[in-house]
Amino acid sequence: MFTHQCIVFFLIFVNSLRQAKLLPSQNESLQSFASEALSRTQGDAINRLLMGCCGKYEYSTIGDAAELLCALVRIGPAAETEANVVAALSQEYFLLGNPAKNATLMILNRCSQNLMSEADLAIYLEGLWHLHQVEDTSALPSSDSVARFLRMHGF
Repeated sequence: MFTHQCIVFFLIFVNSLRQAKLLPSQNESLQSFASEALSRTQGDAINRLLMGCCGKYEYSTIGDAAELLCALVRIGPAAETEANVVAALSQEYFLLGNPAKNATLMILNRCSQNLMSEADLAIYLEGLWHLHQVEDTSALPSSDSVARFLRMHGF
């Protein structure tokens, strides 16, 4: 809990630096640094949290991961956040195929717009975690369990 509060605080701080009004020469340099730091930190955190929700972390961390992911996708420019989510979903650990990638992107977009609660995101991520627990992952993208999961969440 404390760790993700620190990460969110840091990202909010860096985002405020990006928008700071200073002398033109200072402002450009500071904004460039802040933008790069925010994007890199946000991208790395989103990547690690989604990796964990794809079965790489303990199941008991999903609630905290959902809370932190919701906070992370609400910070910074929407286009950068979406690019960070797309990059994370393109990693090898996401085994459910393109329809599930698109659904996860849409779910996180809803969070970024405050259209989905942290609790609802946690329910979605718990399902995602469970789907990644199979031994034979080769047929997972086209499996009935993934299709059922997507239908259950309105996709």
